[in-house]
Formats: sequence, structure tokens, C-alpha cells
Amino acid sequence: MIGPVSQVLRTQAFFGLSSSPKSNHNFKWWIEGGNYSFISSPSGKIFSLSTTNPEDVIKPLCHDIARFANSSLESITNIDSDPLFPKSNGWMSIRIYYSAFFAAHCLLRIFGESCSYLNNDSVNAMNKTLRKQLPGGVPIKKGNYIIKLSKQIGGIHLDAHDIDSSHAGLWDCFYDLLTNLENSVSITTVFTTEQKNECVTFLSELKKRISRGNNKSFLSIVRNEINYNHAMFCWSSYQTEKISDTNNIKLSSQKWIKTCSNELFTNSIKEKVDFTETCAIIISLMKDMLLEINDINKSSFLRYTAMPTLRKLIQT
Repeated sequence: MIGPVSQVLRTQAFFGLSSSPKSNHNFKWWIEGGNYSFISSPSGKIFSLSTTNPEDVIKPLCHDIARFANSSLESITNIDSDPLFPKSNGWMSIRIYYSAFFAAHCLLRIFGESCSYLNNDSVNAMNKTLRKQLPGGVPIKKGNYIIKLSKQIGGIHLDAHDIDSSHAGLWDCFYDLLTNLENSVSITTVFTTEQKNECVTFLSELKKRISRGNNKSFLSIVRNEINYNHAMFCWSSYQTEKISDTNNIKLSSQKWIKTCSNELFTNSIKEKVDFTETCAIIISLMKDMLLEINDINKSSFLRYTAMPTLRKLIQT
């Protein structure tokens, strides 16, 4: 079912995704291949590239969209509490966090951005290409990068800069993506004011959720508290935790399968339920965007990658 949010956002997706076939190579493979030009001399952790062969970039981008989608969908499968420990919800919370984490990676790529770790092999290959094109250029350093793709006349430009190496880096980039989408949707003339407002309201609310407490890493912070500090009464002894609390977390986690809309947001006063619900809504948005791409072309790269996984989960 086409959702009111994804229907608007499909016009913001990076071009060429729905017509791209399945690829066996990821984005870093393309980076290491060196089939591009440096637009200017890099400065260690900032670089810009261009290519006149858009399909060479889009196919690996689609490969990464599919692998992150599958990782997200498999992580969300059968999230439930153990009957022997009905108050335990630690692993439930951690699994839905990682499902949302992978979904955010997937969504960034759908909208033309790649949050990627460039290791020694990657930067060595890039620097080899750099020395051929710009012998005096400052070598690129390994690390986490946000790489933004933009369509240009005759090709694609890629602008990159380094980001925080922790999960916080990903959530910063995702927050910025939501802001950019807000701005783009606000000025589009394709949809009615009501349609645009509903989408912008959704994006704005999602931004508030992932930046709860004025920290864009709210989801990562909660995950760390649960995973590393065994906090928030997720593990024995549960103290104030009730079976109903775990049931509420389970119900919130199941929202991902619903059509993405503003109706998914509730005002829970419990931080863990808020955390779980926000994760589920991010996964729901990814799911709806995958359905949008598939709706445009049912023979795209998704046909043999993420769609079989999604269909299994939707039908169960």
C-alpha cells in the first residue's frame, strides 16, 4: 500500500534506482576501482569526485541499499520476549535498534548519500588514482565518511567529508537528511499543500524523536545504556519493570509493518517505549520507500534482493 509520506518522498529519491539491475559489487568496490576524476585536490578527509558513467555508481549504491534493507528486515524478525523471562526486554530493544540502524543506512542511500567506512585498502586505491591525476594532492585518510551524490550534466558528483566514527556519526547524517528532505518537500510543486504538510510534519516529528534531549544520538545512547551498562531495568533484576512494559515494547516494535504516517507517533512517557517506537517508524519508512521503488519497476534490483525478504515478513 502506498503511504502518504512515501508517496511524496519517492520524488526525492536519487535518480536511476528503479531502473538499476541487480549488482554483485558494493559502493566501496566502485571507490577502489578508480573510474572517476578528482574535481579538486583533497585535504586529507575532504574530497570531491566526478564520473561521466552514472550507472557505474548507481548499481553499487543499489547493492548497498539491498544489503542494508535485508539486514534491517532480518533483524526485526520475530522480536519477542522469552516465556521463561517475560520481563526481560534487553535483546528485544537491541535488535530493534540495529534494525533501525541498518534502515537508516538504507534510507541515506535511497536519497543519494552513503555513510561509509573507507579502510586502508579503500584509501590506498584512491590515493593511487589521486597520484596519477593530481600528483601534489594531500593523501586521503581512512575513516568514516558521508558521501553525497548529486546529479550533474553529463554525470554524477560525489562530495565527501569525514564524520564521527561511532554510531553517533550515522545519526547525525540521518538527522541532516531529514532536514534536507523537509526543505525539499516544502518547495516542491508536485503535491498539494495538504500532502506536503503531512510529509513535513512526519519528518519534523521524526527529527524530534531521534534528537530527544537535544542529542541527535538518542537512539544510540539508549542502546548503549541497555547493552553496555545493563541499565533501564531490561535485565534481571528487573526492579520496577512489569510484564506489561515488555508487552508495550513488543507492540511498539511491530509498528514497522504498518504504513508509514503521522498516526504511528504516540506520546509515551516511557523512554524505552519511545525508543522502540521511533526505531520501528524508521524501519517502516524504509519499508515503504522500498515498496515505492518496486512499484515504479518490479524488475529492478529489488526483485531478487530485498523484496523476497519483505514479502515473507509481510505475509506472516
